[in-house]
Amino acid sequence: MLDYRERSPGEGQPQPTTPATTPAGNVIMLHGFGANAADLYPLQGVVDPAGRYRWVFPEAPYSSPMLGGGQAWFPRDENTIMSAMSGEYFMDMSEMDPDGLRQSAAEISELAAALDLDWSRTILAGFSQGAMIATECVVGAGIRPAGLTLFSGAVVAASRWSSSVADRATGLPVYHSHGEYDPILSFEAGTALASFLREAGADLRSTTFLGGHTIPQEAVEGFTGFVQEVLG
Repeated sequence: MLDYRERSPGEGQPQPTTPATTPAGNVIMLHGFGANAADLYPLQGVVDPAGRYRWVFPEAPYSSPMLGGGQAWFPRDENTIMSAMSGEYFMDMSEMDPDGLRQSAAEISELAAALDLDWSRTILAGFSQGAMIATECVVGAGIRPAGLTLFSGAVVAASRWSSSVADRATGLPVYHSHGEYDPILSFEAGTALASFLREAGADLRSTTFLGGHTIPQEAVEGFTGFVQEVLG
């Protein structure tokens, strides 16, 4: 099973005088290529300062000396990791369907089951490569979360995803953000992902910003509103 970090409801808050109640919902956040479970962890304190939700931060399983302590969802071999480190790997990923993509979705599903998370009360979110894995969980693997959040992602496995996206994305609340000057996953790739889901019937709202490969304040604010809207 994947390693992960977690913040439970009420953690870090003054101790209540009554027993803790069931969380208002759950958020699973998937980090990007070369990062780890700690990378996105600070977001929970900004988005959910009252500690109402259960936050889970899975860690990608593949490690390499070239990643300097970071992890990858894919690729899962050293030769391709080297190509990814050069940036060439990310230039056009739309028809790429690496084994690690489907494998990662299966690992996320296994973790959610082990943690007894109710998908109907769970937002699945990801940044960069994590956004690709989150999309694969929904469009490829058929997981139906309460909502989907994609920070700086892109379409991969386009041929395979196209065959199932209409059935699996229709009516799904989606929050999407992408920087207009992203040097890693282009703005065009990000808008293609948004269009792909919108045209399939997803209930999509999007934030574009004058910036690069990051999650800026305006996207954090948009995500905060999305979490409150979807999970209550």
